[in-house]
Amino acid sequence: MKTIEKKLEDNNFMPTHHIETERFDVSFNVLKQPEIIYKKLTTTVPIREDHRFLIEYEKDDHYKKLDIVRMAGVLLKILGDSDSFYDSYKSSYNYTFDIKIKCKHLEPVREVDLVMSIFDLKGWSQIQFRRKKESPNDNYLKWIDDIINHEDLNHCIILINDYFYSIFEGHGKKRFDEFEREIPYLGIKYGYKNGDFYEIVQ
Repeated sequence: MKTIEKKLEDNNFMPTHHIETERFDVSFNVLKQPEIIYKKLTTTVPIREDHRFLIEYEKDDHYKKLDIVRMAGVLLKILGDSDSFYDSYKSSYNYTFDIKIKCKHLEPVREVDLVMSIFDLKGWSQIQFRRKKESPNDNYLKWIDDIINHEDLNHCIILINDYFYSIFEGHGKKRFDEFEREIPYLGIKYGYKNGDFYEIVQ
């Protein structure tokens, strides 16, 4: 897997994160302006998740995944502060992205533009994809088979988690920014201080 970062001039100079594999090219950049994020979230609808895959993925130790504490540390380090578009009782961060998935294994090659959110919910780090609404009243979970199949989207979840895990490993334990967050629903505080990650049950 090859990863590349390059500057974008139209998104507060935030870098585009790029993952290249034989099957996919995945490019995503974080959105920072609240009015842009709001527009993206109100003009898109969540894609229905593959729950069977997600359950198996969380249980399988073969995959490289970060818990919410370390994911929050990585996201803060490379993307800056979280946006405010999340449930502050059940969650502690949210990042919203434009994402482009190029499916190179299909004939013809297909490019899919989506919105992606990375957030925590009730103690779990999650990746959610969103597609454009088909009408103003389109507010329910949507299938995606007309634009990309679930198997390919599941594979992209693995690639993106691998990407952030590799950044975590590359930074080393002593190179993160101090922070503290809380999840009132779970009664926990967590963060990074004095060169170590921590989690406290209140």
